[in-house]
Order: sequence, then structure tokens, then C-alpha cells
Amino acid sequence: MKKIKLLVTSLLICCVLLSSTGCIVRINEEKNNNIVVAVIDGEHEILKKDYLPVFQYYKTMYEYYGMSVTNDVRDMCLESVITSKIYKIEMDAIEWNINEEDLEKAREDYQEELEELAKSYEEEAKAEADKDEGDEPSEERDFMQEAKDYYAEMFEESDMTEEEYLNEIAETYRLERYKKHLMSDVVASDEDILKKYNELKDEQTLTPDPDAEILIYEPSGVKYKFIQISLTEDEYAEYEKKLEEDEDAAEEYAKETTKARAEAIVERLENGESFEDIIDEVNEILKNDCGVDEEDIVESSEELKLYKTGSTTGFKGQLDAKLLSLANGAITDALYSAEGTYVIAKCYGRFESSTAEYEVGNDIYKEIKESLEEELRNEKWDEELSDEIIKKHNIKKYTSRYYNKNY
Repeated sequence: MKKIKLLVTSLLICCVLLSSTGCIVRINEEKNNNIVVAVIDGEHEILKKDYLPVFQYYKTMYEYYGMSVTNDVRDMCLESVITSKIYKIEMDAIEWNINEEDLEKAREDYQEELEELAKSYEEEAKAEADKDEGDEPSEERDFMQEAKDYYAEMFEESDMTEEEYLNEIAETYRLERYKKHLMSDVVASDEDILKKYNELKDEQTLTPDPDAEILIYEPSGVKYKFIQISLTEDEYAEYEKKLEEDEDAAEEYAKETTKARAEAIVERLENGESFEDIIDEVNEILKNDCGVDEEDIVESSEELKLYKTGSTTGFKGQLDAKLLSLANGAITDALYSAEGTYVIAKCYGRFESSTAEYEVGNDIYKEIKESLEEELRNEKWDEELSDEIIKKHNIKKYTSRYYNKNY
């Protein structure tokens, strides 16, 4: 567990951008971290402290997987930093600056990082509480604030501001726009777009994939919504206790504990109460009493799809079979899955299979065009343009200054 935590921390904190020269990492100024390890065009210096975050990222990964960190790895890390710096030099030369759109995307990424860290704190706290059962509950914690405090501390230790951190993330998006600018002549032909459309249509018709990035063929199926009834956190703790003694008895306890609640909901629905209103009511119970994360809650406004080609609900086929045979507007009875969870579903109608038509300029055409052009740009960048840009610059490396293992 400690190894995994170390790796995750390194990925999250030490290297937001793999090739970034401004990643968050603790720098010991007493170890000559301001020495120059490379110079670009005789004027742009790469310092040891610029190289260290990328090296730390790889070092942590290599050690986690039991691999040795060689000088080839050190060279690769420095190349990454140099390449990133050259891209910045090129963009700055034509005043291709970070814009508001780049910063907005960076803010979204940063918010996601905070949420992920807060979630990990919450999960850790739950695990500790389960382990220390019987202890007095600790005071309510604000996990999001703890995540923000953690980043604030890292910013301070790294002599970096939040604004500088956001700018480093935004560099990724600035570079994406720059690539498009350089390769504005890359255009997918109508012939290639039509060819790709036909390939996707044939593939998806033969093997339907409702989750395809570009959906051409959608198989037939049923629209539905569902209500989930689960054990409360206290009931689940009791279930886990019983599980250690007798699995069958534990499962029977879980089933019977929620059975009456599930049957009562079926009765309310049969008496004409709104399915959506009950979903909203039960969702509050799931969040407040059952410990279900808000992101795992399916809102009452969301209409789901079940395709005839395969199970998408995860209830071992039982729910699927019921839904596929339901009349429009009908509900299932309370179906038991496991660990005290019952599900009640309602059919909101059927839909036939459909194939998105191809027409120059329509949405499918635009999706395929964008996807193909992205592929072409990436190929051109990786196989040709990136090397051309790097070769324009004179690079001097001081290998002895970063080969030292104690770096």
C-alpha cells in the first residue's frame, strides 16, 4: 500500500506535465540544484532543478516496478525537459501565448486533481474508521479543504504560486493549439472521410459498440430508469461482521434488511406515485445514509439505455432480462442483486436499431473529419515536425552533472 501511495503522490505532485520544467517538487538548494545541466542556443539554460521533477517521476515508477535507473533513463528525462523548453522558445518567438481558453481548461484539470485527492482522503478515513470500530467518531472533516491545504503547502515548499501552477498545466493546451497552427494545411479529404465512415459502419454493424467514440450504428434496445435500495453504512458494517462468521447468514441478513423497504417502494409505485420523485428521495438516502458517492448517483432526469446486444446494467442479467420483456411504462418487481441491494426499474419505451447517415457537412462527417485530422497531425508531428524543430537549435548537455546517482 505504501508503494502505491508513493507512486500516486509522485504522479500527482511531482509531475503534472511529464515534460514540464515547473512541476511541483521539493528542491534542496544546498545540493547545487542551480547548476546548469544543458544550454540551448548558448542562452537558454536548463538547471538541475528543472530536470529533477521529471527524473523523480521516472525514478519512482522504475523503483515501483523493480527496474534499475540507468544513465539512459537520465538522458531520456533531460531530453524531455529540453524538448519542452524548445517548444516554449518557438511559441514565445511568435508570441503564441497562453490564452483564456487554455487557462480555463487548466482550472478544470486542477479542480479534478483536488477532487481526486479529497476523495482519496475520504476513502482513507472510511477505511480507518472501519478498522477502529468502536472508537469515538472523529469530528467532521472537510476533505476538499484538506486537499487545498495540501497543495498550498506544496506550492509554498516549491516556491511556486497557484497561478504559476495553472500556467504550467495551461502549457499543454498552448502546445496543442500551436501544433494545429503549424499544421493548418493538414486536411482530411472527403474521400478519406467517407472511407472511414464505411469502415466504422461495417465494424459496428458486425460487432455493435454503443460506447464507440464515433457512433455510427446503434443497436436496438430499451430506455429505462432505476431505483436502488441499499444497506445503510451501519447495516453494512453489521453485514461485514456476520460475513466473517457465516457467509450464507450474512447474505440472508443483508437481503432481509432491505427487502421490506424495497417492497414498500414497489407498493407506492403501484399506487401511482411518481417514479422520478422516488428516485430523488432514494438518492438522498444513498448519499446521506449509505455512503454512496454523489458521482455514482444516477439522477432522476437521466434516461439510460439497455441494448439487446449485451448486458449494460451489471446486475448479472436478471435486470436486463426483465427490462427487455417489459411493456412501455411498466415496472419490475424488486430485484435482488447482492449485499443488500435491490433494484426496481421502469421501461420508458423501446427503440429500433439505427445507422447514422453520412452527408458532407453533417455531424458525423465533422466528427470523422476532426478525428482523422487529429491522427494526421499527430503522425506528422511525431514522425517529422518535432524533430525538425529540435534540430534547428544548438543543444549542449553536461552529462556528468546529472549522471550522479545522488541527484
